[in-house]
Amino acid sequence: MLMHPVIVGGTVYMANITGNEWWGLLGLPFIFNFGAEPMDFTKLPPRVLLIFQLFAYVHHAGPLLACLSCFSIQNNSQFALANSLLYAHAWSLHTLGALDYMK
Repeated sequence: MLMHPVIVGGTVYMANITGNEWWGLLGLPFIFNFGAEPMDFTKLPPRVLLIFQLFAYVHHAGPLLACLSCFSIQNNSQFALANSLLYAHAWSLHTLGALDYMK
């Protein structure tokens, strides 16, 4: 769980620096938490549940989109580093939130 930010940021970096979009597949299980729901959705009201689930999964697609060449500046090391750090920091917030939720 603590390696999620490193793996997500690393796959975004490798996809951006090499121009090979397939690096995104390496991070796919970590981006979507191996298909596990991070929180108990049964506590949400039914009318909010669908909207919450939709946005929960759509925002997880962000790092995969960042790995696509149409959303990056190819072979630019500065862009690749900035992009990967953005997603690594975002995923570290996920990790901290999950650890706080588990205590």
